[in-house]
Amino acid sequence: MANYEVKDGVGIIEKGTNAIKKEAFYEGHAINDEDHKLKSVTIPDSVTRIGEKAFGFCEGLTSVVIPDSVTEIGNNAFCQCTNLASVVITDAVTEIGACAFDGCGLTELTIPSQLKVINEGVFSDNNFTEAIIPQGVTSIGRHAFSGCRELVKVVIPNTVTVIEKSAFEGCKNLASVVIPNSVKFIGESAFEGCSIERIDIPDSVETIEAFAFMGCSSLNTVTIGKGLKSLGFSRSMGEDMGRVFDDCISLQEITVDDSNELYCSPKGCNAILNKTNDSQILLVACSKTVIPDTVTAIAKSAFSGVTELTSIHIPASVKTIEDRAFDGCTALTKVTMDDGLETIGNEVFRGCTALKEVKLSGAMKLVAGFSGCTALESIELPPQADTIADCAFADCTSLKSIDLPASVTMIGGSAFEGCSLLTSITLPPELRKIGGEAFKGTGIKNLTLPKSLVEFGDEFAGAFENLEGIVVEEGNPIIDSRGGCNAVIRSEDNTLIQGTNNTVIPDSVTAIGANAFRGCTGLTSIVIPDSVMKIGSHAFAECIGLTSIDIPETVTEICWAAFKGCTGLVEAVIKCSLDEMDGTFQGCSALEKVTLPAKVKEMDCVFDKCDSLKTIYVPAKKAAYYEKHLGNLAHLIVEMPAEKKAKKK
Repeated sequence: MANYEVKDGVGIIEKGTNAIKKEAFYEGHAINDEDHKLKSVTIPDSVTRIGEKAFGFCEGLTSVVIPDSVTEIGNNAFCQCTNLASVVITDAVTEIGACAFDGCGLTELTIPSQLKVINEGVFSDNNFTEAIIPQGVTSIGRHAFSGCRELVKVVIPNTVTVIEKSAFEGCKNLASVVIPNSVKFIGESAFEGCSIERIDIPDSVETIEAFAFMGCSSLNTVTIGKGLKSLGFSRSMGEDMGRVFDDCISLQEITVDDSNELYCSPKGCNAILNKTNDSQILLVACSKTVIPDTVTAIAKSAFSGVTELTSIHIPASVKTIEDRAFDGCTALTKVTMDDGLETIGNEVFRGCTALKEVKLSGAMKLVAGFSGCTALESIELPPQADTIADCAFADCTSLKSIDLPASVTMIGGSAFEGCSLLTSITLPPELRKIGGEAFKGTGIKNLTLPKSLVEFGDEFAGAFENLEGIVVEEGNPIIDSRGGCNAVIRSEDNTLIQGTNNTVIPDSVTAIGANAFRGCTGLTSIVIPDSVMKIGSHAFAECIGLTSIDIPETVTEICWAAFKGCTGLVEAVIKCSLDEMDGTFQGCSALEKVTLPAKVKEMDCVFDKCDSLKTIYVPAKKAAYYEKHLGNLAHLIVEMPAEKKAKKK
């Protein structure tokens, strides 16, 4: 008889066996024969060790008794025995390996008294309601009890010094926990997603890592002892995140022991401040926080996810607000700032969807951080502001107007992208740069570019879907709008780089740049003059109102997807011979008639998804030539009659 076998669902272990070997009954691989699936087993009292994955994935196993002889249970020994509701572990066991009972269905748990360490993932994803950790245990490992959704009570003895990363993460019914005055370290996400209502950090705790209590939505009160030295560092990200109590939406009271040397909560401010280097930085806040006039900076994510915060005043002492400081404060309606704030980070007020009123500090030069403030209708910018940062007001869908101070010299990429109600804007006289897609998705119809403007982002063109008129001031050294053409032309090479719904292309233009008319949905017709030699990629893409196009003989290059998505285009005439056409009319779903020139050397996806195409006209004696290029569209080819040559007199 083999050492291990299964008969009629019963596991048989040879008498005298000292150690159950690795994967002895492992069912991680498919077993189709029900008689060979383990449903019960008796472990002989000769066994001292249960090996790695010995009973892993035995989903039919419902209970097991581990005899007094066993002192060691290996890694993953019973992992994913999803119906194992009962297991008896005697006090003889001194070591239980990582993930030994991970994902079982345990409804009760008795932890052996001789254990010194609760290893990683040992009891994660089980159904027991109570966990009494015995005296003598010094460390609770990573994910030790994570995902135990039914756990309501845990007792941590005063021998524990370390609670590792995610130890109790996702224990959604754990409403109360007492951290003993022996614990020195609380790891990243240790209690994330629990229902804890109050947490008292004892004097012994020196380190609380990032996200330790994140998403504890019932947490109302936090007290911090005098021993805390490090708050919010993330080992996994290798940086100081500061986000210990993110999304604790019920948090209203925060106090720090007056004896703490590094942190404080003065004057009942209901916040945690770092008081090193003769300054105070606000690290953690709640809905009842009042910013003291001693604070010099608000740390990144300090108010992040505080969904009950309705208004905030930022005193003159605050010089800096770091990235995402108020991110996701969805009830915040009003922000006022004294004239002290100098620097504001990225996405500071991102997603503050109720924010309607903002008074910015007069000392600010960089304006940033209001992306996704969908209720913001107007904002008064500081008179000396010189930069509108990338995405500063992106997706502020209620923003109707904004006055840019004369001091502004740069507007960043996507600064006003998605501000669909913004229909007009006056650009400052000293503006030097506009970033890519700065006004994409706005309702701006007319725009005057100042003579100071000399730099554009890569996606500047194609970012003005509703533009009807555009003018470049006289004297600009690099661009012009010659002859009232309602377009922007790069002067040095006569390339049209931005068109509008009403553009008339001058006969001095030699190229139409990439994305020049992209998304000009009101463009219904356009005349391309004989001076044009090149049409850039996506030059007319998504011009859904364009019904016909005539490309002159002078054009030598049509780049990728030049007319892609022109869903109203019915007829196209191409008079110029080309080396290549690639995706030119892709997605032109209404296109019915196309006239091709004498020669196109290569054609690739030119008419992809042109479902209405009925006729492709080609010059006389060119049908055979184009049949090779057009494949399954060859049946649409119609040869035009040869042009009669004029008779010599």
